Amino acid sequence: MTTSPRRGLAPLELVIWLPVLLFVAALMVNFNTMARLRLRGEIVARDEVHRSRWPRTGNTEPVAPGHIWPAPATASVEATDAWVTVDLPQLQHPVVRGPLPGFGIKPVLDPTQGGGRGKASIVRRYPMMPRLGSFESGSIEHEVLGVTFRNAEMNMPTMTRRTTILYEFPQTSQDLPAAFSEAVNAIMAVPHFRHLQVLDNDEDVQRYVGSHDFHPRTLQPYMAMMGQVYLALCQLDREEIYQQQVVPKIDGRNRRGDIELGEISRLPRTMTNFFLAMYNARIAELEALIDLLKMQPPTPTISAQIAAAEAEIAELKAKVAPLEAYRSRLSEIESELRRLAVQYEADSGIPLPTK
Repeated sequence: MTTSPRRGLAPLELVIWLPVLLFVAALMVNFNTMARLRLRGEIVARDEVHRSRWPRTGNTEPVAPGHIWPAPATASVEATDAWVTVDLPQLQHPVVRGPLPGFGIKPVLDPTQGGGRGKASIVRRYPMMPRLGSFESGSIEHEVLGVTFRNAEMNMPTMTRRTTILYEFPQTSQDLPAAFSEAVNAIMAVPHFRHLQVLDNDEDVQRYVGSHDFHPRTLQPYMAMMGQVYLALCQLDREEIYQQQVVPKIDGRNRRGDIELGEISRLPRTMTNFFLAMYNARIAELEALIDLLKMQPPTPTISAQIAAAEAEIAELKAKVAPLEAYRSRLSEIESELRRLAVQYEADSGIPLPTK
């Protein structure tokens, strides 16, 4: 059995290494203090610049408490000049790609317009081994854009279109307003204009449904009532807009080459089915009401209600009969519309669009 030649030296080694261990522990404490103060400096610099951002003024907002940012630590805010050094690749691209003649971008969120800068600094002696000196954080800065861009700053409601604020659009032709007015006047001057009220101002629709608009409409990217923007409809390609918005409205050919009626040519069938469904639903509702009233003891009031319901049913059935007769002729009418579409294609030499 052999014995270790180092027997009995463990206490001596501990005594020798103890100062080194204490030195490393002191460095760890000092590093933790530096990291903590640096992180607090970043937070204080950020808070300082945002304390003075609109609608705040920096005069009434609380500052960092003493136990977080003790004196003689400093914190301040100042205005910045134009950011001449903007070397981020993400900022080198135009917001709107071109070429777009006459189209400009307003200086909103432009980093060259300057902004605000929050600054913080602190000098503290190291808690361990003070002979090492003091920790000096230097100037810790946090910058933000200074130009106005919030809705409230620009006095812009939340639902306002941003495009009119961000972009300068090219001037449209001065002939367009006059042409639009002439088109409106021409529509209102047609002899049968009053008969077009059924499209959006029919008395029966207002009475039984509330409102319904049968005018073929194009979809808009910005739906104000829904508060959404449909990016799929934000197109500058005329051909893409034509395929999305115009082709579904007009007659064309399907992939087999057959004539397929557009939304405008299908409007007679659409309206006929709508009115028949509306009248039949009202008739069914009145018949159910009559059955319910007949189950109650007869009174003059109930008798009057039954008579009024039966009179309304007779009035509605008088409207249903011609609509059903017209619906039976719709196939013939639509065949004639397809024939006219083929004739137009042959006479004009313009091919019908492919759906």
